[in-house]
Amino acid sequence: MTHRLIDSIKQSDYYRDYQECLKALKKKKDVYERFNQFRRQYYALTKDGQENFSEIEKLQQEYHALLVDTDVVEFMDAEDKVCAVMKDMYDTIAEGLEFDMDFMEG
Repeated sequence: MTHRLIDSIKQSDYYRDYQECLKALKKKKDVYERFNQFRRQYYALTKDGQENFSEIEKLQQEYHALLVDTDVVEFMDAEDKVCAVMKDMYDTIAEGLEFDMDFMEG
């Protein structure tokens, strides 16, 4: 059952678009490496849920030229779509299974 779900995801337009964007980005090795540096630093600033907006803004300014690169923008859009669909799937599965999440409240 899990493998069928994975196969369905891999055959979807949004996932194929993501893979194509990733492939295009990886062709630009220097851009891909700098983008990954940005992502690591951004993750470090946001991973604990306490976003430091001034530090994030400085990081975005530092990497501005990179963040307007067409391949980077297209990849980030494609990645956002995949993440949104995955989140929706997780939420739908949890709701459909009536998974007890009461411990998260109050």
